[in-house]
Amino acid sequence: MCRKIFLALLLATFSANQITAQCLGSCSCSTANTETAGHKTTEAKGEWLITTGYSVTHYTPFSDDELIKFATDSASVYTVNSQQSFKAGLQYNLTDRLRLSAVMPYNLSYDNREGMVHTSTHTMVNDYGNVHGFGDVTVFAKYQWLKSNNWSLETGLGLKLPIGQTNTSTSTGLVAPPHLQPGTGSWDPVASLQVRRMWGRWLISEDVFGKIATTANDHNMGNYVGATTSVNYQLIRQSASKNTGLALLGGALVEYNSKMKMPVNHNHGGDPVPDQEIVPFDNSGFTRIIAISGIVISAGKHFNVPLTCSVPVFEEYNGHQVSMKWKASAGFNVSF
Repeated sequence: MCRKIFLALLLATFSANQITAQCLGSCSCSTANTETAGHKTTEAKGEWLITTGYSVTHYTPFSDDELIKFATDSASVYTVNSQQSFKAGLQYNLTDRLRLSAVMPYNLSYDNREGMVHTSTHTMVNDYGNVHGFGDVTVFAKYQWLKSNNWSLETGLGLKLPIGQTNTSTSTGLVAPPHLQPGTGSWDPVASLQVRRMWGRWLISEDVFGKIATTANDHNMGNYVGATTSVNYQLIRQSASKNTGLALLGGALVEYNSKMKMPVNHNHGGDPVPDQEIVPFDNSGFTRIIAISGIVISAGKHFNVPLTCSVPVFEEYNGHQVSMKWKASAGFNVSF
């Protein structure tokens, strides 16, 4: 029973740390696309796991005056107020060590605006409004190489599939440019590594997740890597006489996203820009350290509810990008 609760904690921690790639001031395309719902709450061969999740992230948006001030001939500036994501995932334990999983997000992004130099003497703001739609599906295969009472080592390989929407119109009637779309249109390899140490009521876990971005629609969203160190404590243990459990978690995520790439004369809409050189975009790419805290409520052997909150403690952005205020997430996981 204790082992199942600790595994639920790992799922909650991993869900919290995958804030992931922020492109152009945290646009909607990347918030959920690299997330996986495959971290397990069960290890038994032949068992299934259904995961659901909701997350909301708030930023410090730029004003229209700031957008006009920061925009240059070579680089537009983007802002967003908040993002939300709903996720549904499914995992199957092919053996007691090998797990296969898939997750699909539905992404929402609010108050997207762009400051751009329209001509040499005129700077303007494009109001894209809200963008929403299905994001890309990520599939994973994970294998547990070391499995003992106290230690475990697991690695995973996967692929982000270009199934998400890439031609979505915004709430203002414009076709969102590729980097604001819910899906990226690219086939991106992903990989993970997890090491954990468990004793008594405590668990220490190290999770590493990486994504190699490929180019689609003349855009590349940038490579990503994130490493999370977490400590978990089982405050209330489940037992034969007590069906409910409560666990606490805390940790830190260190993440890096390289610069995006897009055409030199970037088009400010959904139409393609023919025969343009694709170069790094100045107002993209970041390094962040995120503090994570949360709880996991368990009810019975096969059901748990993770609740997490994340805040940045260090942020370094290239060029002009909005900064993150906080992120909160909730969900439930059912195994059978």
